[in-house]
Amino acid sequence: MHFIKTLVSLFTISGFAAARFEYSDFSLARREIAEVAHEDYLIARDEYIEKRDLFRRSEMAEFA
Repeated sequence: MHFIKTLVSLFTISGFAAARFEYSDFSLARREIAEVAHEDYLIARDEYIEKRDLFRRSEMAEFA
């Protein structure tokens, strides 16, 4: 009986460890996707600001 309890405990602990490892991989993948999306956002924002400034300058040149 004591031997069976030990085996069940070991399998339970290994199951929790495997689940935690799988969750950490999933979390890492999500974090990498979020970082790529954030970098894409920053690039798009910089392009927008640059084009907006060029447009404003061209409007100012027309009215001057």
